[in-house]
Amino acid sequence: MTMTNRSPDVAGAFGSLLRFAWWGRVSTEDQQDPTLSLPRQLRNSRAALPPGAVIVAHFYDVESGRRELELRGRSNAHERFDIPIPRDGGIQELLQEAQRADRT
Repeated sequence: MTMTNRSPDVAGAFGSLLRFAWWGRVSTEDQQDPTLSLPRQLRNSRAALPPGAVIVAHFYDVESGRRELELRGRSNAHERFDIPIPRDGGIQELLQEAQRADRT
């Protein structure tokens, strides 16, 4: 997936559209219900966006915060839940996207 700072379909008519990737995280399912917590996090994030901004990608993980940093984002625990948010990946995929050479 390619994300840019300008949306070509509305840039001419409305100026620059700020595009953001969203990242959410919940602890293990016995601590938080991902089907409730992640949508709440997304709603709160959308409410905090400045005018003219939109979330274009959704990254999230369901895992314990006690994991070592290098192990985070490698769980497939999200697959056990019917989370009503499209998933473009977890923290590892978000970091890969951010480090791509074609990012400006």
